[in-house]
Amino acid sequence: MLGVDAVITGAITQFGRDDKKVGIGGAGIGPLRIGGLGKSSAKATVKIDARIVDVTTGEILQVAEGTGESARGGVLVGGAVGKVGGAVNMSSSNFSATIIGEATRKAVDDLTRTVVEASSRIVARKVEISALVADASGSEATISVGSSAGVKKGASYDVVRPGREIKDPATGRVIRRVTTPVGTITITEVGADFAVGQVTGGPAKAGDCVGTCPSAPASTAPSQPEAAAPEPSRAPVVGAALGAIAALPSGPWAYAPYQFKGTEHFRYEVRKVDGKAVETSHYNLDIQPSGSGATG
Repeated sequence: MLGVDAVITGAITQFGRDDKKVGIGGAGIGPLRIGGLGKSSAKATVKIDARIVDVTTGEILQVAEGTGESARGGVLVGGAVGKVGGAVNMSSSNFSATIIGEATRKAVDDLTRTVVEASSRIVARKVEISALVADASGSEATISVGSSAGVKKGASYDVVRPGREIKDPATGRVIRRVTTPVGTITITEVGADFAVGQVTGGPAKAGDCVGTCPSAPASTAPSQPEAAAPEPSRAPVVGAALGAIAALPSGPWAYAPYQFKGTEHFRYEVRKVDGKAVETSHYNLDIQPSGSGATG
């Protein structure tokens, strides 16, 4: 859903400091006395464990660890000692100046180096799409799919111009679609249901395919209303307007005169209700030139 190839997850496994003081008692020579002598030291250690996970397969691509240490010391005279670490305040602007802050920064830097070294194991996947050019202006084109279909900024896809379709004579199923290469589109902007890109090698035009051509390309004819539920008891209709059949009759019916262009695609949704049982289906009408000025 995020459109990423891998994620990094992990936890801080060690975060603390160890302060020590070592000294001797005071001494005196006659009326002259001096305070105790000694030394003080502080050490901070931070450890971070992380995993790089392939979001598609769930495979752990790399286990990374970052460790950081920082230490300071001071001389103790008469029970007084200079600061060796300072107070720890995670929200303070001077946190990085404390020994725990220094250890944290070193741990993060160490972890980052390991993650960067492992980045070559992350496989960037380009989602295959079947889309159409919705609009083209100069070298810029808008396509009909976006992030909801897995399109990401920076991805590149082939742009082809659809030609004739070759169908199985027995079933009418399209077995091949002849296309002509147009160029390549590189995505520069992505929305939920559209994407914008720059086309090289074009120019592209509305209706061109991006990636692969959709199995049911949009019609170049004016939009037609879809059929409503069939009514088996309705009398046969003769001379119904193309694409405007209110209900499919049970008997023979015919289209009113219509000048086909040979590029129309019509889809009708049908529904049959038998008691509580409901059956739904659809049928398509694909109009193509069949030679000698005829269409079929």
